Amino acid sequence: MVYYLFNPSEHSFFPKCPFRVLTGFDCPGCGSQRAAHALLHADVVGAIGHNLLLVISMPLLVVHWGYKIASLIKKQKLQWPLLYHRATPKVVFVIVVAFWIIRNTTIYPFNN
Repeated sequence: MVYYLFNPSEHSFFPKCPFRVLTGFDCPGCGSQRAAHALLHADVVGAIGHNLLLVISMPLLVVHWGYKIASLIKKQKLQWPLLYHRATPKVVFVIVVAFWIIRNTTIYPFNN
């Protein structure tokens, strides 16, 4: 609700990224608050501009939550095999680190 009502770009009560404050570089989560605000206002392009990784991960999170809700309703453990594969954490780690590095370069579209 807070992210819908208040734009993090315009209000100073939202927390600043400690990594960015200390180094001047973006972390993988930088821009997530602004991206969440944009998504809640159906501004997908704006959200992508703030944090592409958050936007790409949202459909996976929705599927995950869907399985969790279905598990509660059916009272049995349902899982999407892709999300619970033993290699998934390693793949996610590589993606996050690659995103972290690339977003701090001059490569388009990160060269804002």
